Amino acid sequence: MTQITQTRESLTREVWIKGGKKYQLEDVENVINNFLKEISATLLRGERIEMRGFGVFQVKFVKPHMGRDPRIGHNKPIQLPGRFAVKFTAGKALKELLNARK
Repeated sequence: MTQITQTRESLTREVWIKGGKKYQLEDVENVINNFLKEISATLLRGERIEMRGFGVFQVKFVKPHMGRDPRIGHNKPIQLPGRFAVKFTAGKALKELLNARK
């Protein structure tokens, strides 16, 4: 399977085209930008975002742990600090859609 990266610009254009070009491209771009800003703001507040059928975004704390620097090699462990990370869990409908394709 070839991986293609969907950029914000290409996503905006796809939404605009699939929407029948009823709105100005700039308006669609504003909606997408505001949507992404709201997702970021919600996660910054530590809140969970649930989009039924698509998935759940939530902030998780990754505890400090031992790791390795791949530039140095696997023989020299380093202490990695704790950090916050965004976790995405795919929803049932998205999982089914992904697994149905061949």
